[in-house]
Amino acid sequence: MQPMVYWFTTPVGGRLGTLPHPRGGALLAEEMAALRADGVDVLISLLGQPEQEDSNLEAEPNLAQAAGMEFRSLPIFDFATPPLDSTTAAFIAAIVDDLKAGRSVAIHCWMGVGRSSTIAAGVLGVLGLEPDEAFGVISAARGQPVPDTMEQWHWVERFIHDWAHLRPKHAELS
Repeated sequence: MQPMVYWFTTPVGGRLGTLPHPRGGALLAEEMAALRADGVDVLISLLGQPEQEDSNLEAEPNLAQAAGMEFRSLPIFDFATPPLDSTTAAFIAAIVDDLKAGRSVAIHCWMGVGRSSTIAAGVLGVLGLEPDEAFGVISAARGQPVPDTMEQWHWVERFIHDWAHLRPKHAELS
């Protein structure tokens, strides 16, 4: 079974998508190869160490790279939000840079609904979409309403509002 990436287009090119975590353990190398075959250039995990261990994904960074993908991680607790700070802003700015360069970026958390959609909506917000538009695009691609919590929705509102102050110096304002 191939991992299902829920792709959507962005205003600057590149593809952005969310997905549930890949199958781990003995199936992980096959999952990484399938994601690369689907065009994933950058794979992002939002899982913390306990979730990585529970799903046998400890080798994900190495196997993603072996399959030809760049791997990044920003651990966020389930049903929570990332810090509203310059580190998170730089993480999101790097995704925006990837998209502007025409790369395909896939973001996963546990189920690909809450945390993944929160980061993806933050990216779309930097690119000029309002939170309701961003979550609408992601919900349409996902086939279900996102995110998981109102806290995640409000985080995106605050992030977009504060982007001008949080953004790295190289990042353009949309």
